[in-house]
Amino acid sequence: MTPAGVETVLYNFTNSASDGYDPHSAPIEATNGKFYGTTPYSAGNYISVAYSVTSTSGSFETVHVFANSEGQDIFAGFVQGSDGNLYGVASDQGANGYGTVFKMTTAGVVTVLHNFDDSDGNYPYLPLIQASDGNFYGTTAYGGAYGAGVVFKITPSGTYTLLHSFEPSINEGNQPSSALLQATDGKLYGTTFYGGPYGNDGTIFNITTGGTFTTLYNFCPVTGCADGAGPNAPLKQNTNGVLYGTTYNGGGTCNCGVVYSLNIGAKAFASLGSTSGKEGVKVNIFGQGFASTSVVKFGGTQATAVTRSGTTFLTATVPAAALTGSVTVATGKTTLTSSQTFKVTPTQTTFDPPSGPVGTSVTITGTGLMQTSKVTFNKVSASFAVVSDTEVTATVPTGATTGKIAITTKGGSASSATSFTVN
Repeated sequence: MTPAGVETVLYNFTNSASDGYDPHSAPIEATNGKFYGTTPYSAGNYISVAYSVTSTSGSFETVHVFANSEGQDIFAGFVQGSDGNLYGVASDQGANGYGTVFKMTTAGVVTVLHNFDDSDGNYPYLPLIQASDGNFYGTTAYGGAYGAGVVFKITPSGTYTLLHSFEPSINEGNQPSSALLQATDGKLYGTTFYGGPYGNDGTIFNITTGGTFTTLYNFCPVTGCADGAGPNAPLKQNTNGVLYGTTYNGGGTCNCGVVYSLNIGAKAFASLGSTSGKEGVKVNIFGQGFASTSVVKFGGTQATAVTRSGTTFLTATVPAAALTGSVTVATGKTTLTSSQTFKVTPTQTTFDPPSGPVGTSVTITGTGLMQTSKVTFNKVSASFAVVSDTEVTATVPTGATTGKIAITTKGGSASSATSFTVN
């Protein structure tokens, strides 16, 4: 849908065995440009499906049909990890019948990372998040020490840690009801739909990545629940540092829900519309107090092409010689730093000479090469020297064979379009 409200139907689900029906969550855009999502059911059965769809033509592909051993009833959407894999949860089935955590390649190869057994959680139905430490965090609606749900951590390789079991008897809440949010203070924030001391109307909590749990707010302390009841949607942090959310019920006589804010004392920051791209691409930046004099830098390199729209939004073009790192926006004496790292992805355009024996010095040209950390000739590592952002020299290593030249930087990797011939 365009910002003006013009809708285009990309795909109609058919309730077949290949595409499913009743998708509960929005698809996510992966780094390959396709959108990936799930349906919990297909062909009238409790068989979940993972799909991809393009945003231009609506080209639809069934990526994976889940087996019971991998998990079923997949209501949550994916999160793409920094390793490029898609991570998700299934609320049912798996080895113990209580759901799973899994990862899936964009080609549809699924690996089960954890099978819940009720004591460590039961019925995960909300999306995972990948925190700044590289681990994934999530919740289950039930299970744990008190049957009221848990917060857990899992590494990309599948090492599972139960961080906290909700204990309703001490008003910690019952049944986590929203995906976690890592705020700029590093803590994870979430809500429970039930629990609390004022009539089972829900709570707001935070938890550190080490497992220290704190209840921040209990809903409905007064008759009529003017502050809301039953928070049932993820918290969002605005660039002013404040958290915002909604409740399912409450709000006075209508009992129709509220929009609320929670000030956690966080400072203002910048937020990026995209977190990776080549030099020359445009990046949307959200923040506070922007002006025509605002200076944008990518990893310390100033962007010269900046377009501002109001005081909270601007678009900047990734400049030549930009570095992977934080994006900053300086307006007068105030500097806002992005909460995400922007990765400058490298490119390769040419290499010269096109062939040679072991020991040959090869000049590789492209963009985004300043932070090169590795060069390979057909997967054999080579010694190299960074000359500039657009040039790297490498020596054909012993054991190299004819094949592609690949460069790896802090922002990603790029392979040559043609092969280098070793003779």
